[in-house]
Amino acid sequence: MKNNKKRNDEPKDKIDLFRHLLVKSLANKTNKLRKVNDGNNKIIVIVKEDGLGDYILFLNVLRYLKKAYEGYKFYFICARNVYPLAIHNKDFEEVIAISREETSFFALKKFHAKLAHIKADILLSMAAPRTVEAELASLFINAKTKIAYLGERGALSTRMKSRLDLIYDQLIDTDKTQNTLVQAKNFLHQLIPNSDYLIDKPYLEIEDEHIYLPEDEYYVLFLGGSVFNKKWPPERFAEVANHIYERTKLTPILIGDEYDIEEEEEFLKYYTHPHYSFMDKLSILEALYVIKKAKFVLSNDSFPVHAAAAFNVPSIVVRGQFSGNKFYPYILDIKDEKYNLPIEVCKDTHCKWCTLNSSGYFCLHGEYNARRKVKCLNKVEPMDVIHKVDELLDKMEVQHG
Repeated sequence: MKNNKKRNDEPKDKIDLFRHLLVKSLANKTNKLRKVNDGNNKIIVIVKEDGLGDYILFLNVLRYLKKAYEGYKFYFICARNVYPLAIHNKDFEEVIAISREETSFFALKKFHAKLAHIKADILLSMAAPRTVEAELASLFINAKTKIAYLGERGALSTRMKSRLDLIYDQLIDTDKTQNTLVQAKNFLHQLIPNSDYLIDKPYLEIEDEHIYLPEDEYYVLFLGGSVFNKKWPPERFAEVANHIYERTKLTPILIGDEYDIEEEEEFLKYYTHPHYSFMDKLSILEALYVIKKAKFVLSNDSFPVHAAAAFNVPSIVVRGQFSGNKFYPYILDIKDEKYNLPIEVCKDTHCKWCTLNSSGYFCLHGEYNARRKVKCLNKVEPMDVIHKVDELLDKMEVQHG
């Protein structure tokens, strides 16, 4: 369960200039190779270098693409943390992980060699973050037609627009203020004539993992997050967890990776009851299995919420305004009264999407590296979460201890 922490610490202006010059220098050479591609290979490449939660929400789109392009083989280019899950997806002919370790000449040459065997009809770039590695993957792959899904990057700078025009034949724009599920629907409607795609609840199929789980019921507690703007203070989670145990005797299982251990240590200073710590002990598949078998999930805005939704496990997500309304609430065309939608706990601060500067993301209402000064998260009190927990427990008819 390794998070890619470098993404939010890049000096954005310098990286963007480097990316721009690098892509321009390589574009002419790689585009010449496309002229020998007749586009009759029945291969579609999807480049999607974003997180686990994004991948889970993407699976319905993939299922629709497989139906629309029946008989095509699908290749998938993804982030390293998604790779252990994606390789088990039988819809993919091949899965290739993008490395973000180096951009040296030799690393680029090795990266190019890894992708050189692919000769595709269509390349779909569906990763909103637009990292240099994702753009180079799109550049290096020999595809007759290359299409980019702009997602939340619909408003392009002049430099970015000129760079993307070198790589792609078509840029599909969507409303950046919309929910990511709606953006995907709009993308399919523009890509596929007469598309009848409807937004359904997420789904995910995994094999049972042979790991130890408590005999008694438990809930999953996730204290981590890909960026500091998504992390509610651990001591506040502890107050909620104490309440849950005192009411129900339900024990939390803490999951996360090595980057979340500091949050766990802070949490345990205030949590006074039994718990199970699986912190930095699980593979992605094992973590998903733990979520699948849980009574419910309590989490920051991160992949455990989307995984719980895919398994129809109840969940409560404590979130700020980092991603605006990108994920929540889920906007579904197909309604199911038995489906457990994620329950949000969020306070509006009238600012959507955290501001981005050369140092990374920062909060307009606090200091860049001070988690507890993120105003939108700081406004969420433990009692706000406890009220939602009690409503969920009442609904689930969990008895008092």
